[in-house]
Amino acid sequence: MVTFCDLPDRTKGTRCRRCGFELPLTLPYIPTIPCGVAAAIAERIQNAPPRGEPGLGDILETALSSIGITKEWYVRVKERFDLPPTCDCEARKEWLNRVSDYVRGEPR
Repeated sequence: MVTFCDLPDRTKGTRCRRCGFELPLTLPYIPTIPCGVAAAIAERIQNAPPRGEPGLGDILETALSSIGITKEWYVRVKERFDLPPTCDCEARKEWLNRVSDYVRGEPR
């Protein structure tokens, strides 16, 4: 029987009560993740060496910037809706880069 992570919240930094997996970013839902698996993958991604070529985060940043969606634009839109003017863009970009490298099986 599969045991899933016991995440009390869906916000960045929330830890599983069983395996200690930490959510890398805030999600719109509480994810269903097999307990222990996510922690092992996250640890492997976290400990990977620096990468050489652009990852998914870099590619996404370039694509969004090319159509005018920048960090500054994102912050202005959030302020307009009375949301905190933060974006965590760099953390999200780095996480996406690490995930894409892991999926490719490339050393970073």
